[in-house]
Amino acid sequence: MERTLSRSTTFHQVLVDFAAKVQELSKQAVDDRTYVLVGELRQWMHKPSLTKLDDKYVSNTELLANAAYYHKSHFLPIDSSRILNPGRDCCVIVFSILLDLGFGHLIQTFLTKDIVDGRLPEDLSSLKRKLKSLQDGEQVAELFNQRQWKFCPAIFSRNMESEFFENRIIPICRKKQLGSGGTADVWQIVVQSEFVDKDLRNTLDCDEFASYDDKDFGPCYIFALKTFKEGFFEYYYDEKAAFDGLRSNRGVIRRLGCYSHRVLSYSAASNGHTGGQSQSVEAKDTMNLLLEYGTYDLRLIFGHQLPPVFPKEILAFWEALFEVADAVYGIHEFKTGGREFNGWHADIKPENIICVRGKYKLADPGFARFKKKAQDEGALPRIRLHGGTNTYGAPEVSGQANVHQTIDIWSLGCVFSMAATWVVLGYQGVCQYQQVREQALGTLLHAIQEDTHPLLVSQGFKANAKPQKLDCFHNGSEVLNEITCWHNWLKDSTRKTDPITEAVLDLIGQKMLIRDPKERISSKNLCGELQRIVRSSTKTLRDAMKAEPQEAREKREHLESLLYEIEKEASIQAAETPPSEPTPPFTVGLPVDRDALKVQLEHVTLKKTSHRFETIPGPRSRPNVPDAMFEKPDIVTSDTGGLKELLHHSTTRAESSTADQRERYRHSTFEEPPRTNTAFTNMTHRKTSRGPAAHAYLNAVQARELMDREMKRVLVKKKPRKDEVLSKYFRNRDIKFLVDDAVTMLEHWDEATYLLETLVMKAHGQDDDGLDLMFTNDRREVKNKKDATLFRNAMAIVRPKGEHQVHTNIKTALTPIFNQYLGTVQNASDKNQVNALTIIVLTDGLWEGMRNKNEVDEKIVEFYTLLTKEMKNLMKDRQVSIEFIQFGDDEEAQERLRRLDDDMPYRGVE
Repeated sequence: MERTLSRSTTFHQVLVDFAAKVQELSKQAVDDRTYVLVGELRQWMHKPSLTKLDDKYVSNTELLANAAYYHKSHFLPIDSSRILNPGRDCCVIVFSILLDLGFGHLIQTFLTKDIVDGRLPEDLSSLKRKLKSLQDGEQVAELFNQRQWKFCPAIFSRNMESEFFENRIIPICRKKQLGSGGTADVWQIVVQSEFVDKDLRNTLDCDEFASYDDKDFGPCYIFALKTFKEGFFEYYYDEKAAFDGLRSNRGVIRRLGCYSHRVLSYSAASNGHTGGQSQSVEAKDTMNLLLEYGTYDLRLIFGHQLPPVFPKEILAFWEALFEVADAVYGIHEFKTGGREFNGWHADIKPENIICVRGKYKLADPGFARFKKKAQDEGALPRIRLHGGTNTYGAPEVSGQANVHQTIDIWSLGCVFSMAATWVVLGYQGVCQYQQVREQALGTLLHAIQEDTHPLLVSQGFKANAKPQKLDCFHNGSEVLNEITCWHNWLKDSTRKTDPITEAVLDLIGQKMLIRDPKERISSKNLCGELQRIVRSSTKTLRDAMKAEPQEAREKREHLESLLYEIEKEASIQAAETPPSEPTPPFTVGLPVDRDALKVQLEHVTLKKTSHRFETIPGPRSRPNVPDAMFEKPDIVTSDTGGLKELLHHSTTRAESSTADQRERYRHSTFEEPPRTNTAFTNMTHRKTSRGPAAHAYLNAVQARELMDREMKRVLVKKKPRKDEVLSKYFRNRDIKFLVDDAVTMLEHWDEATYLLETLVMKAHGQDDDGLDLMFTNDRREVKNKKDATLFRNAMAIVRPKGEHQVHTNIKTALTPIFNQYLGTVQNASDKNQVNALTIIVLTDGLWEGMRNKNEVDEKIVEFYTLLTKEMKNLMKDRQVSIEFIQFGDDEEAQERLRRLDDDMPYRGVE
């Protein structure tokens, strides 16, 4: 029934309807925060309403605009069509946020200030600047900033490399942990299609198992997400680099994107003053890899599918699995960026071979290593590895030696051995095979007494800490005798219909599981051998089919069609039948329960047979699988053991002389650039330009050599040229250097001294009062000096001593500098005359003297808030500038410093 409203009628109900719509579109996410389905909200705002206004049907937006301006204006200052403008000035979401806050009447002001949908989320400092002319503009800006995140969840895009502010909601509507390792957690995540951009959707739509209709959330996409914890970011960068290098290798799981995000966890804390509970917040930075989703790994396929039976099925399975060898060859030798590399995967195992769209792909290259290909083509490449698989690892892998690429051939041979066992004996055979290895190794372990035994060395154990059981394919130097016997038994047990498995077992024993790594077949030759086996087996099968009598062929094809229907039934039954636990038929102390045995048999569900759909003629369309199959999407991997094995990188470098540094950094481009990173936090009320600079950047050595040339000009009585670029940043400023003198900076001290001396020389004449030098721990200072020699001498005196474990709390070090500057501002009779301040911090960013290293940004926000109150409207451009220069390559420190730059505007600090 339609409603008719007039201007004399209250519009309260319209706003109530809107609030209900927003509530309806707010979904419960895994982190207990809500977000709005923006697409549905925008569609609803465009819809013609069933309500009449002045005897005309109008859109929901027009009704809401009238409601927002009721009692405030006789005529609307904004036409609803402007709110719905499909161009860049569309502000449906901005209007929705304002309505949600009760500030709908400000929509015209927000549009005028260029606060529109296309700019969301708008950072707090920008909002404050744009709305400062409003009464209570700062408060409106803060409220808008808090509420906008609910309407601005992140969008997953193809090849995304995003750095999300902590309040940005990651729109994961379902999340299930698949495994937790020492360095990272692996999750299966579900994301609504609205938050997956068009390019990524197009990439995923060709995979029928990557999307489904969720009973609660509608159309969704499934991803694998690998989340690296604080303390292990170096492994994230290693794995990301591996994915980047292998992106053209179709046999490797694709990295669809990556992002960093600060996760806030809330917990109740006791409040001693009130006796009640208060909420404490802990912030943890995470680095995340968004990966291609695979329903099954090879180990799960062994357990959840029946092995192939017909010749075509067996051949199709092996042909698909052989593609992993192509992927390994693509890792061992590949080109990227015009250069040739050798690679090692180092973690090949059934759990890291994922089935995606019927193709087997290698996953988890976290332990992969790469190096530039040597000029000597005859030399076999070797590299030292850290971590990887133990069960499927070659005997020589111990973390103590450089290894050949053929360690991957050994691992692949072990995988093929497991696959052959499954093809011949099924999953029970796979389980028995593992027990055979464990018993053989158990007997061997029992007899070992010395630490130097090859088996203990290869597995990283000592004689006094031997494990109770062990699983690998060797005795420390060569393949177990029991493995060879097992392979012979498999060859004797293969089906008459099997045209290929015996040949694979011969290849494994003769060329893959070989003691001498140099004698093992190369990945390139392995691919050739596998192709030969496939061609030979295909010919054998084709000849057999040609010789098959017509009547026998018709009977076989009839049987295959019946089995095809049974296979369809197996798929549907697996989806519809919930897991159950019938009464156990065997109970200690009681006779066997025959009825319970019958019930147990009745609960056994049909299983799919590997590659039956692919080889038996029949409809190729996806079976009509019920929604129940996707209520709990299948897991990606059955084991994350590889995540539990940590890498141990040594980052220690010998101290280098100034001359060494000059030679190392003389050129402006590097094959391996030095890891000196800079993060800037500029405190100002005016937006500074971020466009490209008109000058060329110099490294420290280039700058020093340029100054040497300038000194020669002075000696011949030529007027020195002033550095105009530096003048822009240093003119009318007090320059303070703060050097981190923690023990962790010892290895970087020569570099820091050289850079500090160079900066002081560059700044000569820029600061009339001279420059200051302070240290984070030592109380010695250099004040108001211009002579670079004094700064170099101070660095030599304060140089960290290795025996004194001094650690830095950067918050404590910055506090007196902030307090002193605030005191100067407070005591100044004319605040216009107060010099701006630049603080240059030379640090490795480790700050091991702090429990909560995220307190630094809170301290900066606190200082900025106090400074703006004292300066009122007299803040200069970059009134206070803080620059962090990072030494070393600690990835967590780099991420922390990046957030001190990029995330400050969202906290209201420019």
